[in-house]
Amino acid sequence: GADGDAAARRMRVAGVWRASATPAVDGRWTLVLRSDDPQADGADAAPGLPAPPASAGPFGTVPAAWRSPLTAVVHPNSILAPLSNARGAGLAAAVIGAPAEFTVLARDAREMPRTAARESPFRVTLLAGPGALDASVRPDREGTGRYLVSYTLSGRPGDYLIGVSCNGQPIRGSPWKV
Repeated sequence: GADGDAAARRMRVAGVWRASATPAVDGRWTLVLRSDDPQADGADAAPGLPAPPASAGPFGTVPAAWRSPLTAVVHPNSILAPLSNARGAGLAAAVIGAPAEFTVLARDAREMPRTAARESPFRVTLLAGPGALDASVRPDREGTGRYLVSYTLSGRPGDYLIGVSCNGQPIRGSPWKV
């Protein structure tokens, strides 16, 4: 439509067209790029790169490296709470005032290890107990999907219920009675 055409024209900067998409589902995707704008004929080479061989098409001359359709493989990257779990001694017992630890194993839709690109998506909370909880979560090593949880309980001895969630959903096995 006219609005889309105007938006596309605004994206053209220094002879380079930019487009973006956010796929919601992983898998193999075919991208078909079309434009009826004569300025989008692909004749401009990217700055600093040699122009690839061109071919004539219904929308003008298109460099070979930029010819449509293009294939893109989208991998799942979201950590899913129901597929993630935790293990370690800190899920069974802790000493008031002393650090306790356990590991969260983050998994994606294919149950593959997944580490978030930014801050940890995991939250550790005290759901019940006669005291308070101070916890931190950090990636163990980049790309392993492991997050190290360190926490300290304060208050009176007793039964504490500790929950671990990812993006607001409890992970598998949560909560734990400590």
